[in-house]
Amino acid sequence: MLNFLISPEIEFETKDSEDFLNNRDVYYALSSESSFDLTALKKVTKRHSFTIPTRIKKNFFQLNHYSKIS
Repeated sequence: MLNFLISPEIEFETKDSEDFLNNRDVYYALSSESSFDLTALKKVTKRHSFTIPTRIKKNFFQLNHYSKIS
């Protein structure tokens, strides 16, 4: 259901950032346990042929609580 509601976009600061995601084993960190965030990440990675986050590979984690350091 979430796939139809989410249409994420991605923008890179440098070409090196995009190259890094294409050529490395990547671990993703999401700032919450949101299903929307995970779905958006999966759609973007699939669209750009990056490593897709999966629970089987355990290549992502979701933070359930974080605080900003002032």
